[in-house]
Amino acid sequence: MDVKRQKTPQQALQALEKLSAKAEKCSEDARRLLRRWNIDEREWDWILDSLYRNRFIDDCRYAGAFVREHASLSNWGPLKIRQSLLSKRISVEIVDDVMKDFFMEDVKVRLKPLLERKLKTLGDEPERKVREKLIRFALSKGYDIDDVLAIMSEILR
Repeated sequence: MDVKRQKTPQQALQALEKLSAKAEKCSEDARRLLRRWNIDEREWDWILDSLYRNRFIDDCRYAGAFVREHASLSNWGPLKIRQSLLSKRISVEIVDDVMKDFFMEDVKVRLKPLLERKLKTLGDEPERKVREKLIRFALSKGYDIDDVLAIMSEILR
């Protein structure tokens, strides 16, 4: 057994408080770390409860920060952001609420400059190849195919 990963429940709580004070963490991040530190699952409830009560962890706050960061800095679309939050076991209600607030502006406003920048990097390729690459790129960023096709037809005129 890896001694470095072994922590007492109190040490785990302190470590999670310290980590959460430096950067937003969600409850799933805390569970993953508790698992890695071999903390007995019977101890998790009081640790997580303490983290919630003292506002070190707040899934709603985490989701808001996640959406802002990944939409603004990584240019992720709503589909990829939503899936990532759900994979971190953030409740559907929280995800829907945060996504609604952030993506009130038209998604196409974010997508158009993204595709225009990508188009400049593609050079003199046949239009069919350009279309394929733009579609693949936008879908990998988490944008809806209908939005991608609409913007693509606009910028390829």
